[in-house]
Amino acid sequence: MDTMGLTLSPGDPLYKLITNIPDFYTNPVGSVARAALVSKMAGSTPGRHTEPWPMPDGKSFRQIFFPRYWNAPYTDNIASVMGLPDPFWSDFSVAVLCQSMYYQTSDIRQQLVNERISINVDDFNNTLRGNMLKWYTYVIFHDFMKFSGDRLHAKNVYISQIDNEYWITYKMTQYTEGTWDNPDWELYHHWVKLSALGATNGEIDQVINSLKAKGLHVPDDVGPNSWHRYMVWYRPDHISHNDIDNSAIPGELERVCTPVMGSSMPSCMNEENCYEFTANSQPGSPYRELPSSSCVSSDTKILMNDDSVREIKLIKPGDIVKTPSGPRKVLIVSTPYRGDRVLYGFNGHNFYFTSGHPFANGERGTSFSQPKYLSISPLQLIHNVPIIGYVGIGTLKVGSKLLDVHMHSVQVNSVQVNAPDDRDELLFDLILEPHEESGTFEYIAGDERALFVIASELPIMKVKTDVEVLAFDVITKMIEYSSSDLERLFQSSDYDTYLAKLSTIVRRVEESLILFANSSNQHKSEGLRLRLKVRKRYP
Repeated sequence: MDTMGLTLSPGDPLYKLITNIPDFYTNPVGSVARAALVSKMAGSTPGRHTEPWPMPDGKSFRQIFFPRYWNAPYTDNIASVMGLPDPFWSDFSVAVLCQSMYYQTSDIRQQLVNERISINVDDFNNTLRGNMLKWYTYVIFHDFMKFSGDRLHAKNVYISQIDNEYWITYKMTQYTEGTWDNPDWELYHHWVKLSALGATNGEIDQVINSLKAKGLHVPDDVGPNSWHRYMVWYRPDHISHNDIDNSAIPGELERVCTPVMGSSMPSCMNEENCYEFTANSQPGSPYRELPSSSCVSSDTKILMNDDSVREIKLIKPGDIVKTPSGPRKVLIVSTPYRGDRVLYGFNGHNFYFTSGHPFANGERGTSFSQPKYLSISPLQLIHNVPIIGYVGIGTLKVGSKLLDVHMHSVQVNSVQVNAPDDRDELLFDLILEPHEESGTFEYIAGDERALFVIASELPIMKVKTDVEVLAFDVITKMIEYSSSDLERLFQSSDYDTYLAKLSTIVRRVEESLILFANSSNQHKSEGLRLRLKVRKRYP
């Protein structure tokens, strides 16, 4: 009987342990090991879909994008075996899911930063590869070897059987005759099985060097100091969107409709789950560059406090504009690039605005059930600034009514679309001192034919309590004192420096709120609620 050069009899359990090698073509162990890694990554998808206040949060993103998810075998053991903690896997899942969104969507795709996504997906995969031997060794021991005997004894017997003249001569004969199929595959699995039995990499390298010294052909890719990087079993060798597209596409492309206050027709949005997943404070936000939706074209006329009109591109911080609640000082003039954004107009007016720009609803005074503002894409506006949705956002469309400068309702009879022409065109928006009672940031804009009440894309800062009064005052002062500094930074610094300055301002605001809340027992619970709200939306 052919014993393959071993001195063990075929009936010995260790004979089967040594001679049994996973099939190269079906790759049974590698398929199980890789499936578990993909399962761990997809199952670690963090976060939940938020719902309009005061509704509780909605489904988890794992339920939305992986509704049929199940833990593949051994998935629960990956973190401990590989030494990669749960945050690694949740971050990995976010990057891969955003990569899937980039390749499968059409609307949000333009806002996803594919270069950043690709770099991070590559980095996660590189970290994974550096720990892969541990994982494959674990799976082969539990799924393929299924060995329950004395590991030390088995390791010593294993080494003695392959590091002897009989086995070496047998394998050299196979090699010379051309009948040794995939020697690197077989030898690698000998090394992995020895590792599973407790042999160190150093011990395995000694065995390899001994075999080579006795004449055995050992391919370089499974030789000493290199065999542990052999990953032919791990194919494809890169976890990416291709692993999750089929599962995630229905959730990514789902058209979601939500009720609109004061309307029998819901507001619907394509790829809404993707917009939510990448919204501010949500897991995917680092991979999406949110355009400032609340912007108008540079030739838009603004009503000044002296009743003159001025093009918005000529307005500077410190100017006084007229608003429905009286004169207000301009704190900041926002000037983002247009990029790929479509602009909209109505009734033939020659000023244009982005899809999220809020217009005052001309019917809001007739019923408390009417939304306060209208925009072409209300869900886009809510995703950018969730808190503004609390006052109600409806759809600006043919038949809508807008509030003009005389506080009259003007019906929208037509909507025009202005496709992108110049990506470097500057758009404009004004950030004013908010009204002390309503907390709104409204001003009056339009063209030479008509002017309308519009608003900045900012949260409503309605003042009710002492804590909110303080928050209102602190934020306003921070904006006012920092506006010139931020403007200089925006013109002279890189984007990361600009964001760092903004983050410093936010931290100062929060610290001031916390100090105030802790200074009085009367306001402690109220301050805590405010802090929780701030941290939930802007951690």
